[in-house]
Amino acid sequence: MTDLSPAFSRLLTPQRLAGLDGRSISETATEAERRAVADAFGLLGLGALRIEARIAREGREGWRVEGRVEAEAVQECVVSLEPVPARIDEPFLRRYDPGASEEAAEAVIDPEAEDPPEPLGHGVDLGLVAMETLALALDPYPRAPGAAFEPVLAAPEGVEPMTDEAAKPFAGLAALKSRLGGEGGGA
Repeated sequence: MTDLSPAFSRLLTPQRLAGLDGRSISETATEAERRAVADAFGLLGLGALRIEARIAREGREGWRVEGRVEAEAVQECVVSLEPVPARIDEPFLRRYDPGASEEAAEAVIDPEAEDPPEPLGHGVDLGLVAMETLALALDPYPRAPGAAFEPVLAAPEGVEPMTDEAAKPFAGLAALKSRLGGEGGGA
């Protein structure tokens, strides 16, 4: 069975949320948690991971959790494989309601509209919120400064490598056109 628990977890039960109503909370990942998050996300390192949130009631039974995630990540350059440091400082807003359904929370309706509340379940996991926010903030294709992809022209032995000009999609048509004598082709 696969372990589905997050690498960084700070569960706030509904009772604990009630005690934090209108207050701010801050949580910092331990070294072991940062290593686990780095492994989960394929990072070379994660020097810091911190979440700051303000907890407030929303409606009769719902909760609003708003704040920032700060992290110092090291990713691998997609071109050179060199380490690429990244400073993350990303805001987030989550709403929770015990009556919310999983389907409504997963439905994508309008990217400009406010997200529907998520189900409250056993509470709000600030660590999981931090991990989700971090995952969305990381550069999917990090590049080291000056790293540039240089295509390599290669071919099997005895075959001439294709030049950049010949690799263009309509290069074959241009060659055919010139062999047929230009515009009209004479056919």
